[in-house]
Amino acid sequence: MLNWLFGKEKKMERGTALIAFDMHSHLIPGIDDGVKTLDQSIEIIRNLHAHGYRYLVTTPHIMQGGFDNTPEIIYDGLEKVRARLAAENIPVRLDAAAEYYFDDNFISLARAGNLMTFGDRYVLFELPATAKPRQLEDLIFVLNTQGYRPILAHPERYTYLHSKGLSMYADIKDFGIQFQCNILSFTGYYSERIQQTAQALCDAGMVDWVGSDIHNERHTGNVIQALQDDYLYKISRDPNLMNHKMAAPEQPV
Repeated sequence: MLNWLFGKEKKMERGTALIAFDMHSHLIPGIDDGVKTLDQSIEIIRNLHAHGYRYLVTTPHIMQGGFDNTPEIIYDGLEKVRARLAAENIPVRLDAAAEYYFDDNFISLARAGNLMTFGDRYVLFELPATAKPRQLEDLIFVLNTQGYRPILAHPERYTYLHSKGLSMYADIKDFGIQFQCNILSFTGYYSERIQQTAQALCDAGMVDWVGSDIHNERHTGNVIQALQDDYLYKISRDPNLMNHKMAAPEQPV
């Protein structure tokens, strides 16, 4: 009887307030492949708030020739979303950074020290889908020497890193980089292979951050459901998870 009661209580905890901070999403309308309208953005944020999220850093793509966003474009969109949140009394702190694609533009911005960041100069970036860039280690060195704290977005999704177990991941981490896994990766949303890699990274203590990577309302429902996942519960209870170290300031920067 006691086991049933405590098991039920533990299950009810899941999905609410265990991860209050998200640092990877696409919630500024109309500037990348994320939400298309302001209404969609507000509805997603309202839903996330109902499930325990209190602080969001949304990260539009910056990709040369694909999504040529600038800080001005991103901050202009951010202010529009913030104004609507305030008007509708939705008490979520919303900031913005970017998800940089590994290209020549990203390398140039990194060398010049002109990257969008959040928190303690954290910068989020993603790799090409097909092959590991030869300049990756050089870029990580540049980011570190410029005082940035690089975070690799969804490392579990780069299947070319899977070939040697976790050894390629360990090598990248040794260069001074943090890993952010997608919440949906732990549920098999992308593929079973990606799910297994995300779980292995979790078991090895290599997951520093988790992010929703929400692009649309369908993603939102899947993320909320995924918060019940055993691995997500395990990660969310880890006091070393970097999400827990981000407190929402009272006023926008």
